[in-house]
Amino acid sequence: MQSSRVFRRFLLLSLAGLAITFASLAVAQTSATEQVSVGDRVLLRDGKVWVPKGITAVGLLGAAASNTHKPRPAYTFAWRRWGPAEIKAALRFGADTIRLQVSQPALDKKSGHYDRSYLAKVKAAVRLIRAAHMNVILSMQWEVTTGVDKQVNVPTDATVLAPVSSTVRAWRTLAPPFLSDRGVIFELFNEAPPGGSGPRRRDLSQQGRWSLAAGRGRRRSCRAS
Repeated sequence: MQSSRVFRRFLLLSLAGLAITFASLAVAQTSATEQVSVGDRVLLRDGKVWVPKGITAVGLLGAAASNTHKPRPAYTFAWRRWGPAEIKAALRFGADTIRLQVSQPALDKKSGHYDRSYLAKVKAAVRLIRAAHMNVILSMQWEVTTGVDKQVNVPTDATVLAPVSSTVRAWRTLAPPFLSDRGVIFELFNEAPPGGSGPRRRDLSQQGRWSLAAGRGRRRSCRAS
């Protein structure tokens, strides 16, 4: 079921975050291999125990543009360098995974910064990476690095009702094209708040549940426990 598939990917990201090696690098066809699953408290890749090794690529943050904002120059530069050469460099480094930072406001159709062409760029990037037999982590970036200052619908804003949040709307756009590829992992929030309890923690929990529902492509009532 899609519900179980998306939830498992969220768990995968939580585990992978402990093991994956990150380095800033600008770096893209769906493969029947590199299928990721959860075993007995371990990650499995094609049925074998797996510890991801990879990089973070920020070039796609430079690919998002609208009449209301422009990406930071460093990310625009990273986007210009994106392509097969960057994939090859990652492979020489020994990477088997690339974590793609994607722009929340560019994917949210109601953000005022929506880029109609952006999803196609993300899909092309994922195809290129998967064609190299690498795994992909799609990381939803909502911070100022997107080029949009002072966003109100951020995942840690306790004043925002989760069902109408920018993060949920962005995942409704981003998730559906990748649900059939078990080599693509979803990172619901980039740099969510630390552990503990309280309103911010409860709000993040609710936001996460709504984002999972968004990834399934249908609405569902969720309440924070």
